[in-house]
Amino acid sequence: MRDGAEVIVHNQDGAGRVRCTAYRDLRLANPVFIVLAAYGSRKAIDSQHDIASALHAELTGPMGASVMTAACGGSAPDLGQCHARHEHGVEKLLVLVGDDHSLPTDELVRLSADWAHNGWPILPLFPWSGQGGLSRRLPVAATPANAHFWKVDAAQTLPAVMATANITTRQPRIFISYRQIDSAALAIQLFDALSHAGFNVFLDHFRIPPGVNFQSRLSQELGDKSMVLLLESERLDESQWVAHEIAVAKTCGLGLLGLLLPGGQPQASLEPENRRTVPLADFAGGQFDKDATLLPAALERIVQEIKQTHDRALVARRRMIEHSFEGAVYRKTGALPHRSGDGAFKVTGGGKTYQVWLSPYPPDTPDFHRAHGKIQHLEDGVLIGLSRLMEPAIQTRTMWLADLCKLHHVDEGQIARAAKLMLQGKL
Repeated sequence: MRDGAEVIVHNQDGAGRVRCTAYRDLRLANPVFIVLAAYGSRKAIDSQHDIASALHAELTGPMGASVMTAACGGSAPDLGQCHARHEHGVEKLLVLVGDDHSLPTDELVRLSADWAHNGWPILPLFPWSGQGGLSRRLPVAATPANAHFWKVDAAQTLPAVMATANITTRQPRIFISYRQIDSAALAIQLFDALSHAGFNVFLDHFRIPPGVNFQSRLSQELGDKSMVLLLESERLDESQWVAHEIAVAKTCGLGLLGLLLPGGQPQASLEPENRRTVPLADFAGGQFDKDATLLPAALERIVQEIKQTHDRALVARRRMIEHSFEGAVYRKTGALPHRSGDGAFKVTGGGKTYQVWLSPYPPDTPDFHRAHGKIQHLEDGVLIGLSRLMEPAIQTRTMWLADLCKLHHVDEGQIARAAKLMLQGKL
């Protein structure tokens, strides 16, 4: 944004004043403007405050953002009245925070109509008890939007807010690493729960057809994910595949979360802060074996923890790739590459100019489409992402897309070499 902010959040305090908080150092592809708008009841206002507090804690804590002085000085005359609303290339999100009975205020009706008219996303959030008659309690302009609900407290909706705002992703990806002989039923239960929570989940029980090269498919699926969920069971050390999965995850900078099961052996390669112990009391019947499953409350708690870990892992991986690219350019030039408002880097050398896009995932059709549409005249486009783990057929398709879009496609393991060639104008 024009003031250097990457995220601006509007919300109201208990006295109805509009607070404006700005953040930077997140390295988002596009800056984001979020308006948290509460229904008029005290319950809704408190819920909105809980979401704003949780968002602030997450951005400034694990995600490493810095708070900066907003252009308005930290207060605005009305919700949604901000320079960010009028800036091109800024993602806009209106979050409607309700309760179980109240009707929207006139201000919420106006804001919803404005957002819908501009085609910007609206995210309605309500307590689980507020599902009944919801269509009558939404502003007309917001009725097409799919509502999200919380069961315990409003802060549980934070992953949905960050995903809808594109701070994280609307398509979270996770790989479940486990030993079938120890924890097959639990792995399937987690696969089902995470799939229902919107995750793209890999579990070998469902995702590897007969006749497919097992190790090749495992590697490709690992490279396609943001994090690995490791079920630490009694005989996990006996699995060569699990050791391979952990090694690939660490090499590629994926997130890792271990669930230490009853009788399980902690993996020495997993840091203690990345492990959660699952007590026997969390399992149905108070016992654990290969057929054991979690009680509903424990399952919900663990899924919420996985969502949080995934989002942090994705942001950390995005930052890791960008630091790697910036470092490669800096070591050759003594200066950091220029980063434009749409997230691309500009590198000039040897009479040529390159626009460089970095992807935390293996590049796919949307990445090529986005980069191809933003290449300027007389510029070369470069798309960098993890591709060395792709199966041959996927690799061939990716190279075809790169040729079709007239883009250079570079594996992230070759960042230093690619930066050197760009600075020489030889890529």
